[in-house]
Amino acid sequence: RELINRIQNLRKNSGLEITDRINITIEDRQEVASAVKNFKDYIASQVLATKLELAAALQEPASVEMDGYNVNIQICKA
Repeated sequence: RELINRIQNLRKNSGLEITDRINITIEDRQEVASAVKNFKDYIASQVLATKLELAAALQEPASVEMDGYNVNIQICKA
């Protein structure tokens, strides 16, 4: 749920509408990788993502704080 909240905040801060479909790429970090893999469909449905993937490197990511560590996330309109 924390990850969903951070993604929704990024959407808002990026000027995207709440109804816009988005593509999400999350930095492949041990702290979030298993949660993303296990709850991928749920996360995607909650944030209206057409694509949700993990990647080693991101271009121009936003850094968000979660449980004391930073996670790089990139979102764009689908």
